[in-house]
Amino acid sequence: MSFEHGLNPGDTITNEELRELFECSPQGGMRRSHQTNTLVIVSDHTKAIYEDRWIDDTFHYTGMGLEGDQSLDFAQNKTLAESEGSGIEIFLFEVFERGNYTFIGKVELAGSPYQEDQLDKNENLRKVWVFPLKTAAGEAHFPLPESTLLKKQKRKEREARRLSNEELEKRAAFSKKGVGVRETSSRAFERNTYYSEHLID
Repeated sequence: MSFEHGLNPGDTITNEELRELFECSPQGGMRRSHQTNTLVIVSDHTKAIYEDRWIDDTFHYTGMGLEGDQSLDFAQNKTLAESEGSGIEIFLFEVFERGNYTFIGKVELAGSPYQEDQLDKNENLRKVWVFPLKTAAGEAHFPLPESTLLKKQKRKEREARRLSNEELEKRAAFSKKGVGVRETSSRAFERNTYYSEHLID
């Protein structure tokens, strides 16, 4: 039986409302709730630790672990990796402004998790696990307002200007190459992956 959360894609709630609704932890990017049999995934774009990004209609989400190489057997990384057929429902929220959690919808794995190089919170290179996610079957796809992405881009550009040349070059060296695309309510919003991963996401 599907969990009745009462939210529509695009709804914005507070962290406390999220915690009460899903009966999960108020912290972390992957919040498991045994009470509601759900896994809430939060991608907080106001923080620059992870390189979460949309490519077309697939969301590439970085797993748990702030320092060192990540493990696929660790905590909720394992829960998400083994979610297919487990009965656990996965719900995605994105944070574009501090304290505002935008409900994207119910999601599921779009493919197998894969590894890539990212910098950890200490700016050290490490291996992370990335989970490709897509809107769950039968669920409405939510195109973000273009204005939301433009605001996010401007904020990340301001953050980038505060980095030293050495920090900026280090981040650029490990950014994924290519073009990221995120559907918006008005058009496909394209941006180069350097800004998508380091300045936008």
